[in-house]
Amino acid sequence: MTRKLGTCVLVGLPPGEFPVPLFDVVANCITIRGSFVGTRQDMAEALAFAVGGKVKADIELQPLSSINQIFDRLEHGDVPSRVVLDFAPAKTKNQRSEVGQHFATAGAGSARDL
Repeated sequence: MTRKLGTCVLVGLPPGEFPVPLFDVVANCITIRGSFVGTRQDMAEALAFAVGGKVKADIELQPLSSINQIFDRLEHGDVPSRVVLDFAPAKTKNQRSEVGQHFATAGAGSARDL
């Protein structure tokens, strides 16, 4: 979610739930703040944090071919963060590392995450 003593800020009010790991929030002294009001400028500033590498997404990059195993893991609660499906053809190990680093620093906005 965030580092120890960090703050998670929710801008706007999207539909759905925001599940929170309560033990981690309390144990790590995390602050959660939110606002009903959020302008496009606020959103642009929030996204600029991600682009600048100040927001890290905890993801696991997996090829599309492993989709069945991923669903099995989801059913058994064996996915600790997010799994991002790589729809691109098979890559070398170095190329996969570069893609994973891109998602970790810029977020996974264009990929389908589970």
